[in-house]
Amino acid sequence: MLTPQDIKLIEKSFDKKLKPIQIDIDAIHSRVAGMETGYASKLDYLEIRNLLTKIEKRITVQDARLMKVEMNLSTIDGKIENAESNLSTINGKITNIEVNMVTKKEFKPFRSKLDKLAKDVRAMIKNFDSNIIDVQKRTDRIDLLPNPWV
Repeated sequence: MLTPQDIKLIEKSFDKKLKPIQIDIDAIHSRVAGMETGYASKLDYLEIRNLLTKIEKRITVQDARLMKVEMNLSTIDGKIENAESNLSTINGKITNIEVNMVTKKEFKPFRSKLDKLAKDVRAMIKNFDSNIIDVQKRTDRIDLLPNPWV
């Protein structure tokens, strides 16, 4: 059974994994701002493309990890339902705490915290996606400008 410390460790893990993505997005924003003012080189343009690719790969990895967490949660839900059905076959009453079965009521506080964590991670990924789309739109506008290197 997950403890509050386990949930905090999961939150720290996601924060640590998503921090490099935010750093790359900030680097892209600064380079795009330079391009919009005309102080950018071809190397800056290529670096932005490279950073966008890195961010997309990292977000894909984070999506996969989030899916894994959600699958684990659904497995836990299945185990809870199985435990409840086992308990209901024994006259539907728990008379001894030593049965060591997890009931839905005991799991509820942890489930709500994990749901909140999953919601926060989805919100962060959505924010990163919107930043990437913004940068892509800005780079597309720059692509329409005459190329000074030709």
